[in-house]
Amino acid sequence: MGIAIIKDPEAVAEAIRVGVKGTISMPIGAKTDTFHGKPVKVKGTVRTITDGRFIHKAMAVGVPADVGRTAVIDVDGIEIILTERSHAPNDPEIYRRNGVEPTDKKILVLKSRGHFRAAYEPFSKEIIEVDAPGLTSPNLSWFKYANIPRPIWPFDPA
Repeated sequence: MGIAIIKDPEAVAEAIRVGVKGTISMPIGAKTDTFHGKPVKVKGTVRTITDGRFIHKAMAVGVPADVGRTAVIDVDGIEIILTERSHAPNDPEIYRRNGVEPTDKKILVLKSRGHFRAAYEPFSKEIIEVDAPGLTSPNLSWFKYANIPRPIWPFDPA
């Protein structure tokens, strides 16, 4: 399984500190705010460390990306890509640049609301969308609103 991406500068710094083949044990993710869930405690082995730069080869062909320093940790066979900056993983190149071949994985987890299908559908047997806390939810009732006019679709009948 591969998971892309979890923005966590602290975890990236720790992975760099212990180095490739080193072990990190700490909570990862959900450090920006509580809206996106809670950190998850993991213990894993650092597989790769990169500068986080890559060139898009899917939808935004040729466009450079920079997610900051990046580390891949292996937690019980699950390869998790940790980055210093946020970025939608809508291009499999985010995996490849960090030493993970997405087509070799039975399961890929993408924290992305959209625009991933064009790049991932060609090698995916199935795509399952999950409604989870955070800004990528299609469920508009998750969000708190201020100063919106009422009535307004889709919250109120037309």
